[in-house]
Amino acid sequence: MRNRPTPTSIIVGASLLAMSLAACGSTEEAVDDATGTASSVVEEVDAGEEMSDAGDEMTDLSEQLTAADLEAAIGDADVSTLFTVLGIAGFDDVADADAFTLFAPNDSAFAALDQELLTELLADPDRLRDILQDHLLDEVVMAGDLPSEGTVTANGGLELQFDLSGDQPTVNGIPILRTDVTVGDRGVVHVIDGLLLEE
Repeated sequence: MRNRPTPTSIIVGASLLAMSLAACGSTEEAVDDATGTASSVVEEVDAGEEMSDAGDEMTDLSEQLTAADLEAAIGDADVSTLFTVLGIAGFDDVADADAFTLFAPNDSAFAALDQELLTELLADPDRLRDILQDHLLDEVVMAGDLPSEGTVTANGGLELQFDLSGDQPTVNGIPILRTDVTVGDRGVVHVIDGLLLEE
């Protein structure tokens, strides 16, 4: 059964996301809009609901991957906003995968996102999760194995096309900044400077 994010995690995550975007240069008005939208999501929810302790989720990678495991593997790579978004949308698509490749947007990617769209996404975890699906593959693909021709279909259905001809590799025109960050023996992360969105 898929674990869905609690309303409490949505409001806390949205607030953290707003602060992260503010640090990346987003406007104060955008931050207020994001936080206000997230607050409306939980107006009718019992205030007694609590977030589970992240420390209780830590298990061996062979059993259950956690966001903390993923964050530890990536390290300091300017992707803190992504983990806030995963907290809102849910982490199961990565945690339950036998193998995965994650194209991880950095903080600048979220800061550059249209603020109206951001506000909508914060109030719609299912839609946010759909977007994250377009950053996932259900197999481990190292940088050296990325195709130079044709496309690869992401889990969410988005066609990914890679340009590996120059000094700066790209996916759908977005620079790939860091490659081959392995997560145990189950996954690999490539950090990108943008979000993979349907045009």
